[in-house]
Amino acid sequence: MQINLNGKWKVFDNENEFEFSGNVPGTVQGDLIDLELMPHPYIGTNERLFKRLEEKDWTYTRTFFIENLNQDWRYELVLEGIDTLSSIYVNDKFVGKTENMFIEYRFDVKECLRKGENSIRVEINSPIKIPKALERNYGKLHAGEETARVYIRKAQYSYGWDWGARIATSGIYRNIYIDCFKDARIYGSYAYIEDLNGEITFTGYVDLKDKEIDKYNVDILLNGNLVITLPVKNYLERFGFEGKKEVKNLKLWYPHDLGEQLFV
Repeated sequence: MQINLNGKWKVFDNENEFEFSGNVPGTVQGDLIDLELMPHPYIGTNERLFKRLEEKDWTYTRTFFIENLNQDWRYELVLEGIDTLSSIYVNDKFVGKTENMFIEYRFDVKECLRKGENSIRVEINSPIKIPKALERNYGKLHAGEETARVYIRKAQYSYGWDWGARIATSGIYRNIYIDCFKDARIYGSYAYIEDLNGEITFTGYVDLKDKEIDKYNVDILLNGNLVITLPVKNYLERFGFEGKKEVKNLKLWYPHDLGEQLFV
């Protein structure tokens, strides 16, 4: 079960210049353009007007409602993508920081939540102030357009490129939600064909609430039909599953001119 936190959030900057209803997923700059609070950066020399926004910190806030809290469940706040440096609070309690826009973040928020109305606040730091401070401390490295950009795990082109404008965005640009589950979750899995006879290897990793792995199994379904049930095991301090199964009459996908292509 998930508590979806996408939608409209209150957004404002630390200098009290802007306050608006912003979109999540989205970015500050995109909202400012849509609301006509800033001109479109691709027209004329408007790109220059956006550079000053890099110096700002931004705050995203909203409330959400939880009908019931199950003490046996786990509650994890999931940010699939946030741009970029931020601190996160649930009901004014600090839950974690982010510093990389390319990865998913998960935070245990069970102790922060309450039945009824809850609040969440995401404070996003300026995408230029901290990189410049790091550059002063550790030295300037070779980089075009903006040398400090190498000190932040953010899309490097957002600081300008030969083909693109300099718009160093800030925002919650992918889905955000609270993942609610009882005991365990699969956080990575894949399957690959060993040979054309149909032998498939299934592998994956599991996040467990406790370490009683003997009670956990994973069902693998193919086209809605159970193919194999695999036990969860301990692999070098990681919990996961692994197994092989021969599956008859597989419909294979082929490149153009080498066989039938399948379209889903």
